[in-house]
Amino acid sequence: MRLSNASLNIDNDDTVKTLGILWHPASDVFYFKITPLSFEGTLTKRILLSTITKTFDPLGWLSPITIQYKTIMQRLWKQQLQWDERVPPYTTLEWEQLAKDVQLVKNIKIPRFLFVDSDNQFHLFGFSDASEKAYAAAIYCRSVSDTGKINVQLIIAKTRVAPLKPVSLPRLELCGALLLIPLSYLLVLDPSPADGRPSLPTVAKIQTLSSAILWHHISGSANAEDLATRGISSSILLTSICVWLCGPKFLHETFPFQTDSSVPSLNDAVPEKRVGGRLRHTNLAYGHKHPILLPKRYILTDLIIRHYHEILLQAGTQLVQSCIQEQYWIIGARDVIRHLIRKCI
Repeated sequence: MRLSNASLNIDNDDTVKTLGILWHPASDVFYFKITPLSFEGTLTKRILLSTITKTFDPLGWLSPITIQYKTIMQRLWKQQLQWDERVPPYTTLEWEQLAKDVQLVKNIKIPRFLFVDSDNQFHLFGFSDASEKAYAAAIYCRSVSDTGKINVQLIIAKTRVAPLKPVSLPRLELCGALLLIPLSYLLVLDPSPADGRPSLPTVAKIQTLSSAILWHHISGSANAEDLATRGISSSILLTSICVWLCGPKFLHETFPFQTDSSVPSLNDAVPEKRVGGRLRHTNLAYGHKHPILLPKRYILTDLIIRHYHEILLQAGTQLVQSCIQEQYWIIGARDVIRHLIRKCI
């Protein structure tokens, strides 16, 4: 085998086809060459499917547009139309509008280079969302240069139509999160995650497969995936191109993000409850005058009883209760202490 040093000469107007997408090396951008969706004669389900497959979008960059194709096909399957049977008139009108609108896709240009500089820092952010029609997931790359310049760009997206069987919106949201996990594994974690438990519930599966992913909730207005779940026209996509291809606005702000929330932070420390009584008039220590109140059936109560039982050298119920009550007041203490001491070997 002989290697040659032949170089590839590319003019400014030349394009290269890669993965079904056109690449313009001079400007280093990707763009799409869309086959016209027009048809002649009667529009059938066969013609629709044949035309839809001509739009090749392997990385899901046109998801807000292609999800409309999927919902139309699902609707036709739900109506149980034959392959060569004429589709309803309203579907024909909808398809004609899409055919006119999709030609604007050729104006969408996507930069190939994800970063600001070649040696800048970067983070991956995944988003998922759902509507009554579909659910979607996408991953964005956020890079920051040494000078603080920020660049955010869509890497990959994926959509699926909602099941024909009615499903609640919260469950569809979980399906969107579950759709995001394989994309994350594909990019950074593991190219082939093995899920040997397909029968796991959705929440359990998400927790099992995404242990290395940090989950956060954002409002629907800030989530770019809302465009991919509802579907928009090509003209609207062009005006919203920064939202879809460049991610939500907060990704372009200084990192780490400010987490202003009206919801107070959760404090799982429960204030201790103490017993009052006539001992408050004595000169004893505060802990003796107001012992901590403990419930009868509580793991901490059992541990305290066992601790005093051991340091008192396996003493009886009365002595253990007397020493415990110097600091703690257990509800039904005598019965609980007697029960645990009897179990002591």
